[in-house]
Amino acid sequence: MERYISFRHEKLFKDLAKGITTLFKSRKLKKQIAVLYENLEPVKGLNGRDFELWSGILALAQKIDSENPNLNLYDRVLKVAISATEKRDEETFFLDWNSRFLISVANYVKANQHDSNTFIQADLITNHVSDEVKPPFRIRTETIGKLLDRESILIERRVRWFKDKDGSQVHKTGWRLDVERLKKKVSKFQKYIQPKEDPPVNQGFSNSDLAGIFDDEQFKN
Repeated sequence: MERYISFRHEKLFKDLAKGITTLFKSRKLKKQIAVLYENLEPVKGLNGRDFELWSGILALAQKIDSENPNLNLYDRVLKVAISATEKRDEETFFLDWNSRFLISVANYVKANQHDSNTFIQADLITNHVSDEVKPPFRIRTETIGKLLDRESILIERRVRWFKDKDGSQVHKTGWRLDVERLKKKVSKFQKYIQPKEDPPVNQGFSNSDLAGIFDDEQFKN
């Protein structure tokens, strides 16, 4: 709600706040408002959870209008509510880190021309997402993996073990992704599927290593 108060509909919400203040000076109006709230019917363009979230403020606006019809608050609030609902997908991009992560993964896949038959080194995807999105918290490879799995984008996961220079066992994880599903999932954000800089290529192994690094059955999880 703060976004609309601060940037888009300041006068509307100031009028509403003033009306609400006036209403609550009279305790007898509490029951009247409750009745309006209980009997408020969903309107076209504002159903389900969206209506549930806005119904309280709509009931208050309706009551204020009954006292001050010239304010026309109900219609003004309803217009804003419907507009907010219609723009949710774009707003989600700015509010939901998961959407940003998926878009960044799509950027990486597109830039490297990967398809659904390719195993992609997981930590390279994570590093790219971290560099491109720059969230105020650390992104773990497990976090991206769980997100891709939850969205049914992660088809298969394989692990390849190596020995480092000290002889210690280390491993690399490869992900095979449903690229078409990923594209479809982020298609609503198409204008954001253009990274500002070219993401790093799928490096870390030589071409000969990459050719079969995750193919051996013994390296499957």
